[in-house]
Amino acid sequence: ARLRGTSYAYEGKMPVGMTNDRIVRIKLSNRGGICTSSHPLHYLTIPKSACTTIKNLLYYIDNGKFYPDPAAIHADRNAMLKPWGADPAAYRNAVGNRKFTFTFVREPFARAYSAFNEKLFFTTKYSFPIPRACLVADYGAAFPVDGAEYTAADHGANFLKFLSFVQDTISGTAKIPLDMHWSPQKIILADYRRRVNTDFVGKVENFQQGMRLVLD
Repeated sequence: ARLRGTSYAYEGKMPVGMTNDRIVRIKLSNRGGICTSSHPLHYLTIPKSACTTIKNLLYYIDNGKFYPDPAAIHADRNAMLKPWGADPAAYRNAVGNRKFTFTFVREPFARAYSAFNEKLFFTTKYSFPIPRACLVADYGAAFPVDGAEYTAADHGANFLKFLSFVQDTISGTAKIPLDMHWSPQKIILADYRRRVNTDFVGKVENFQQGMRLVLD
């Protein structure tokens, strides 16, 4: 069975005929952009770089209210215009009539730590069990169990193992594919720029200033 966190079951090998670059492109083609229907804005999603915040702001622009469950906005086909949404033709039309295409990037270490905590350390409906299992089986990570001691040093050691795992997914030597949540932002941006001109790349660290420029 397929589980959240990768498009493939964890069987200890990269899917036949797949490369990390091709996998990133497939995910981008299916998930990449979002357009507002009320304003000619086109947002290029980069996971773990304030994408949840940005999507909820764009939803507010279109609807005059915030999305009921901020974290669930990613999977809603009807929340704004998306290439895989309820009306792909309306999305393509909005991209063609866009006035401003933008995205945001984040300091890589902070982005990686956020991905590790949200997607692997914590176990929720939004976490990724397959990469977590790979981290335990192949990299020796030891996550806490109920009642067991788990120190800051333990957490730091697990994070370092995650960084080794990330490097291996980037190089293609890991046993599961690269995921957009820890794919280098330059890879994601390069693929976007093959398909659409980007007017602005903001920094999450200067988010308020950057979004003011977008919305002005």
